[in-house]
Amino acid sequence: MTPKRIALLVTSLIVMGVVTILGFKVVCNVDDTEIVVLQELDGDMEVWSTAGWRYQGFGKVTRYPKSQEYTFQHQEDDQGTVTSTKECLPIRFNDKGKAVISGNLSWDMPTDPEQVLALHSKYRNSEGIENRLVKPAVNRAIYHSGPLMSSKESAGQRRGELIRFIQDQAIQGVYKTVSREVEEIDHLAPPVEVVEKVREAKLDDKGDPMLDDKGDPIMIEVPKKVKKPATKKITVYEPEMKDGQPLVEEESNATKFGVLLHNITIKSIIYEPKVQEQINAQRDMEMSVQTKIAEASKAKQDAVTAEEKGKAEAAKAKWEQEVKKAQALTAAEQKQEVAKKDLEAAKLEREAAIERAKGESEAKRLVMQADGALQQKLAAWVEVQKAYAAQMGKQRWVPTIQMGEGSSGGGAAAGFMQLMQAQAARQLNLDMQMGRKR
Repeated sequence: MTPKRIALLVTSLIVMGVVTILGFKVVCNVDDTEIVVLQELDGDMEVWSTAGWRYQGFGKVTRYPKSQEYTFQHQEDDQGTVTSTKECLPIRFNDKGKAVISGNLSWDMPTDPEQVLALHSKYRNSEGIENRLVKPAVNRAIYHSGPLMSSKESAGQRRGELIRFIQDQAIQGVYKTVSREVEEIDHLAPPVEVVEKVREAKLDDKGDPMLDDKGDPIMIEVPKKVKKPATKKITVYEPEMKDGQPLVEEESNATKFGVLLHNITIKSIIYEPKVQEQINAQRDMEMSVQTKIAEASKAKQDAVTAEEKGKAEAAKAKWEQEVKKAQALTAAEQKQEVAKKDLEAAKLEREAAIERAKGESEAKRLVMQADGALQQKLAAWVEVQKAYAAQMGKQRWVPTIQMGEGSSGGGAAAGFMQLMQAQAARQLNLDMQMGRKR
């Protein structure tokens, strides 16, 4: 290589380098994922938002991604322990609880050239837009969403509302709010003792509940000391509404410049230790309350079951008594019917006996009337004769010692007997002679 050739080679390399550099300044390739702003040599601005090669003309090119993600997430180790919250955004709730929010969102560049040029003129690059426009808009939305709920609400049933408030205020602007004071339970403070009127069953002298006509306990109000959770007053902010939509007090800068914020995601809310302790206490209390409610519900159900069981047993006992009563009434009615039948039978028997006696008496009367009661008179006369004979047989009618001659005593006895027979016959009105007419 001679010095001349070396100089020629160096000159060629320089020329090629200059041509290459100038070539990049002459034309520009626009990708379909970006928006390019060209500042020409004379200072005019041009926006390219469609893909393809463009003539640059040695002007200055600034590239903006059409869509980009902004993250404000915490850092954690392999065990899931939070190690840093530097990138998270702060929030303060209406109960003065503090926390930081970890999440992310997407933001899109506008496609309107005037809006793109306005952004380029103010923020110069995508990093400037993210740090000076997107992040403040989200931070401001989070800051003004906190007072719309309590720490506990943000950790529970209103978490979805919090995300909606943040996204809406980041896009539309800060809400116009109204405030009011409310009283809520302070779970970190010890319970306080208060006197309240409670309803209790009225008791009698024996200590048993007094019942009304329906069998229900008579309830009265009596003062009683009870322990209640401590309370505190907080200021609650609510969006001022018009036609069902919240009023905006200050428009969002993102909206002014046409930057679209979307897909806002809250991955976690990291509360300060005191607030987390309060939330845990609230959760424990709610679980305890739910347990008590379940126990009370079970006790109430058991009471209802016992009451219904008692009613059923009472009804069963009552109907058993009714059955016994019915059985007793049936037995008594049966006895009464039997007694009536016996009485009727006795009456009939008595009437029959009377009728039989009347018949027999009438028959006897007629017989006696027909023969002059001959049969009865003869029977009586025979009995009388038997009695005389028995008595006469006991007498000594013949003397043991007889002296001299005389008539025997047998004749006198016989005469006496005849005399007595005649007297008996007269008394019986009995005629012993056959065929004699009276």
